[in-house]
Amino acid sequence: MDCNLCKRELGERTDQPLIVNELPVGLNGGLPSEYNPIFSKEFLDLFSLDEIRNIVFREVISRKKSKKLFFELIGPPITEEIGVKSFPGKKVKLSR
Repeated sequence: MDCNLCKRELGERTDQPLIVNELPVGLNGGLPSEYNPIFSKEFLDLFSLDEIRNIVFREVISRKKSKKLFFELIGPPITEEIGVKSFPGKKVKLSR
């Protein structure tokens, strides 16, 4: 099944690393990607291990060499996804 908005397939994110053409230069925070937000290593280093212990990140692979490392936020999900009747193809997350 495809998304009505972007026409991409709907489904779970695979366990393969996110591959991008190039990573942002001069950015130390987080930014949206095509799938999940990505964060620089410098930004993630600002958090204590206790603050991020339940969050899973996966390194982002860049086709163009980069001195910085970025990581994709993977999960685990903490909310339930449901369909919204008036917006076909969109999902809203509700807390349990």
